[in-house]
Amino acid sequence: ESTDRCWNDVQSALDQGGMTPVDSDRPAGKLYLPAADRDQEGNWFSRLEFWKTGTSIKMARPEVVVRAVSGGCEISANDGNGGTNEGTQAIIDTLYQNINR
Repeated sequence: ESTDRCWNDVQSALDQGGMTPVDSDRPAGKLYLPAADRDQEGNWFSRLEFWKTGTSIKMARPEVVVRAVSGGCEISANDGNGGTNEGTQAIIDTLYQNINR
């Protein structure tokens, strides 16, 4: 029951903040948000030239992870590759502002 409540509260808070999930994996407790607009990082050709830097470019979708814990919910956000950045902080801020409204 608490897992369902956590899940519903998080989805509602994201919707209220204008961050509607595009996909989910409920057994894993993950909600997937739309990928960031990569066009702001330079033109497509320069991003495809990954062989020059020796690294590949991953187009990941931000994730919100929801877990029920004793006494409430544990919610985290990552960039889809397990990291955090300004975007994941904005997701957390949106959740805090809108949860249980």
